[in-house]
Amino acid sequence: TMDEIIEKLNSNEYIATTTKVNACEIFSFGRDHGHFGRILNQTVVSLPSLNVRNNNEITGFCFTPQDGNSLLSSISVAEWFMYPNSYEEKIQCLKPYFFDEV
Repeated sequence: TMDEIIEKLNSNEYIATTTKVNACEIFSFGRDHGHFGRILNQTVVSLPSLNVRNNNEITGFCFTPQDGNSLLSSISVAEWFMYPNSYEEKIQCLKPYFFDEV
């Protein structure tokens, strides 16, 4: 159901959700409120675009903040290379810079 989808999206700390459908609004928010103007989340899912079809197909769109996505991925890989058993703990210092909602 749509409620289950939204719940799963909201439970993932690397995914932000939004009611916006315009890329300009999403990235303007990031420039105004993000860490050095960046959205570090892996993706921002547009909730109004989501659709459930046949009870097993989900469609919709999301915005992938390229700067933030590559920064987070690069930091994660570097930490994983140096500290394979504790890298997830080490990248938690970035958590305050993730958005729940844009």
